[in-house]
Amino acid sequence: MDTGATSHMTPSLSQLTDSQNYNGTDRVFVGNGTSLNITHVGSLSLSHTVPLSDVLVVPNLTKNLVSVSKLTHDNHAKAIFVDDSFVIQNRKTGRVLARERCDQGLYVMNQGPQALLTTSSSLPRASFELWHSRLGHVNFDVINKLNQQGYLNVSSILPKPICCTTCEMAKSKRLVFYDNNKRASAVLDLIHCDLWGPSPVASLAGYSYFVIFVDDFSRFTWFYPLRHK
Repeated sequence: MDTGATSHMTPSLSQLTDSQNYNGTDRVFVGNGTSLNITHVGSLSLSHTVPLSDVLVVPNLTKNLVSVSKLTHDNHAKAIFVDDSFVIQNRKTGRVLARERCDQGLYVMNQGPQALLTTSSSLPRASFELWHSRLGHVNFDVINKLNQQGYLNVSSILPKPICCTTCEMAKSKRLVFYDNNKRASAVLDLIHCDLWGPSPVASLAGYSYFVIFVDDFSRFTWFYPLRHK
C-alpha cells in the first residue's frame, strides 16, 4: 500500500487479468529522482469486491504498489491505518473489504494480490443466538449490524420475536419473596432471626459475628455479639 503513488503499479505483466500496450509518454518517477518506463496498462482484482483498474506495468519496479488514493476513489472506500495493520471499508455501509498487517513499517499484502479476501469469508458461521451468547448477550441489533458490515458471519435470520431466556431472567424485577401481610397477634408468637459474619476485623473483645432477634408483634429487638457461629 502506497499513499504517495497516484496509480497502481506492478513489475509483472502476468499479474494482470487483461492488458494492452501503453502508448503514452508518461514515466514513473521514484524517490531517488530517476524515471521508469511504462510498458502496459491493465486491470486485476485483489478480491471479488476490490477490483483495480488502470494498473501500470513498470518492469524496473521491485515491488507491487497499490495506490491508496486511487483504490479508495475507484471503490468508494476508505482506508484506516493503525500501528500494526490496515483496513479497507466501504464508505457507505462500513463493510470490511480487506484487512492486512504492517511489516517492518510497510503496509503490505503478504500473499500477493489474489490473497486479499473479504474478512467475512474466513469467519466461522454461527446462528444469531450463538453469536448473542458469545458476545455476552449483546443486543440483537448490534449483531445484525456487525453481520452487515462483514465483522460476523451469521447463518440464520434475526429471530422474531427476539427471545433469550438468560436475558429475561437477568432483567427480571420480581421479588424473591412474596409479600406477607400476616402478623403475630401476641408477644413472642413469632420471632425473626438473622445471623451476620464473619467480620473481616474482629472486635476488641474477639467478636466476629452477631445475631439479631426481632419480635414480630412488638418489633422488640435483641442483639448478641458472637465469637463463633
